[in-house]
Amino acid sequence: MTLPTPELLRAPVVQPGPVWLEIVQADLRLRVLQILADVPMCKANETVVANLLDLYGHAVVRDQLRVELEWLVAQSVVRIDHETPLIVVTATARGLDVAKGRTTLPGIARPELR
Repeated sequence: MTLPTPELLRAPVVQPGPVWLEIVQADLRLRVLQILADVPMCKANETVVANLLDLYGHAVVRDQLRVELEWLVAQSVVRIDHETPLIVVTATARGLDVAKGRTTLPGIARPELR
């Protein structure tokens, strides 16, 4: 009987790649929209959004959150108010439709059925 070589005993290391990153980004974007759909006036500042994202398992740094928020602005699903000391994000009607699963957009995960 031949014993396996040490190379065969080691599990392959899975490196985060583009597919993994796309899945995480799409879920994070959906969670931002769902957070905004659940708060009064569909509006929250970036600190509140970041803290609530943490509850969904997305521990994001502020710069990463701002990049994602700007991406969501480009898709016309949120608006950002830069007039205040904090960045305030508001969901648009289109964003609420995506959050509720009434429509879909590439790059944003679909909500699971409840």
